[in-house]
Amino acid sequence: MEKSFAPIIEKINSANDIVLLVHENPDGDAVGSMIAFYRALTKIGKKVDGVIEKHPANCVFLTSTIGKEIKTFEEADLTKQYDLCIVLDCGNSERLNVAKDLFVNAKDTACIDHHETNFSFANANYIKPEAAATGELIFDLLNEMQIAIDTEIATALYSSIISDTGNFCHQNTTKRTFEIASSLMEYGIDVPKISYYMFNETRLNRLIFMGKILSKIEVFLDGKLSIICATQEDVDEFQIDKSELDGIVDYARYIKGVEVGILLKPRDGVYRLSMRSNGKVDLLEIAAKFNGGGHKYAAGGRVDTDSIEKAKEEVVKAFAEVL
Repeated sequence: MEKSFAPIIEKINSANDIVLLVHENPDGDAVGSMIAFYRALTKIGKKVDGVIEKHPANCVFLTSTIGKEIKTFEEADLTKQYDLCIVLDCGNSERLNVAKDLFVNAKDTACIDHHETNFSFANANYIKPEAAATGELIFDLLNEMQIAIDTEIATALYSSIISDTGNFCHQNTTKRTFEIASSLMEYGIDVPKISYYMFNETRLNRLIFMGKILSKIEVFLDGKLSIICATQEDVDEFQIDKSELDGIVDYARYIKGVEVGILLKPRDGVYRLSMRSNGKVDLLEIAAKFNGGGHKYAAGGRVDTDSIEKAKEEVVKAFAEVL
């Protein structure tokens, strides 16, 4: 995997018109990285568009302020040809959804990512799986490019890092993570405010929805596997946006004795699964069986069925081999 920013910097320097993309159903790392990089590139005179599927509920405090220029799929011209398309926090081009056309049609491409399952699909790639978040890589890139970080860029980068580390609670948190966070705090960011919006503020309907699905949580395999199920009926009843499902999977792994927590959630006629390991089980092999990927202790995939019971059965069967 490429460990030098030089090829990407060279492409940025020679491009005038740049588009930034992230994975579908974006999370805080994707959004924060995009906003920070967008603001940094415009600082050095580049013409930049940031295109995202939609604004996640916990990131509206960013997209409505320092990231208000970021366009959704509905707002963007998905037929435009750019000099350079830079993909952030995305393991493969299929996860770009309809924005993949911007990647395919661009004159040149680059990717900056930290997923272990990224196989360098762009023309220039910087893939560092040991990084806790793509935001860490953007921080290093801006320093290498000697682009000054300001409060707004620091706010976006800090948001990206706490998103993927669970506010520094996940196993991917490293000494380097804290060093970068400490550096970002020097720019006067509002740490309590960022943490509140990223992890605490929510709609009443979402809390009631969580109460309903958590009341039906189940454990399997001698208490080592826990599954939370969100059916389409549940999602529709409480008008839950797919971004509001983020973070719920962690409740499944909080149960004493559980090694792996799962959230099954409906999307596009199948069930997606979010998986979290408490440190003993490597999830990447399981994720591959479900056409997914991600990280060693945090991964995802899909079960090709619209039956929640069938999806649950398939997941339990897969984990019976490793738990």
